Amino acid sequence: AISAASTAGIPVEFCSNHRAMVGQVLTHAIPEPDLLLLQTDCCDNKLKTWEIFFDHYACPRFLLDIPFTYREEGIAYIRQQLDQLVSFLETHSGKKLDLDRLAQSLEHSRRCHALYREINRMRAGVPSPLNSREVFSPLAMMLSLEGTTEAVSYFQQLRDDLQERVAQGKGAVEQENYRLFWLHGLPLHSLELLDWFEREHGAVVVMDQFSLLEEEDLIDPARPLESLARRHYFSCLNIAFYGDLAKSSRHITRAAREARAQGAVFLAHIGCQIGCTMIHYFKDALQQEVGIPTLILDADLIDPTAMSLEEMQGKMEGFFEILDERKGG
Repeated sequence: AISAASTAGIPVEFCSNHRAMVGQVLTHAIPEPDLLLLQTDCCDNKLKTWEIFFDHYACPRFLLDIPFTYREEGIAYIRQQLDQLVSFLETHSGKKLDLDRLAQSLEHSRRCHALYREINRMRAGVPSPLNSREVFSPLAMMLSLEGTTEAVSYFQQLRDDLQERVAQGKGAVEQENYRLFWLHGLPLHSLELLDWFEREHGAVVVMDQFSLLEEEDLIDPARPLESLARRHYFSCLNIAFYGDLAKSSRHITRAAREARAQGAVFLAHIGCQIGCTMIHYFKDALQQEVGIPTLILDADLIDPTAMSLEEMQGKMEGFFEILDERKGG
């Protein structure tokens, strides 16, 4: 899919996730949609990607515009668009919105958030009970199944498993040597990196940027559309990448401090301009306010040619030496 996008002229500076999506569209790897429902938040490559979708597919489309900065006027603006989206879907599906089912789904979502917060608090314990490969599974569940009974069951089971591990004093690794705060995404092409630094160095990801949630419960099932409007501002990814940079920084420094992180790793996803803009801001904040250093990996989420597994391992070994020197000092 990425090579198909490159052949079509999509530059390597474009996010590889979006290049892959464009390649799938151009090669007909995904079914022809009946409707397109798209939104503008989080990724700065989205609008250009959606333009390609619009050119390729002749079906009806709806674009939800999310304001960059949080204000009550913005909530009202999103709420108004959600009313329009309901009308759009009712027109093209021939079905009316079931507000009771929507309220029930939001109650499931509220429960998922409450359980996710419990899980994050347990992750911050010493030793941390969740291994590094598992830490991004809750995010995947939130992005794909939030609001369903399946998601609630998953979070309940994970919470119960972690409670058992904590009660037994069981950590993710036998000897926990380094507690890491992970910024941005994982190198999905080389997830064995996580297994390697756990096995060889006793390093564990005790918190990550994408797991940060608003402490305030923003979901009110009795006001479903307004709740959805607020949730668009405060989804896991939007807290990480959207809106007030100072507020995002406060989330990160507080979480790193509460998790007793000893160092941070920022995967500087090459095609993510909005994410890479934050690197030095967060790096400085973590050093000045929490007192921990940050390693920057100039890698890519899905394209291994940017930085190989061996190169990432070499960078991390050097970083562990720095953390050892700090312990010795």
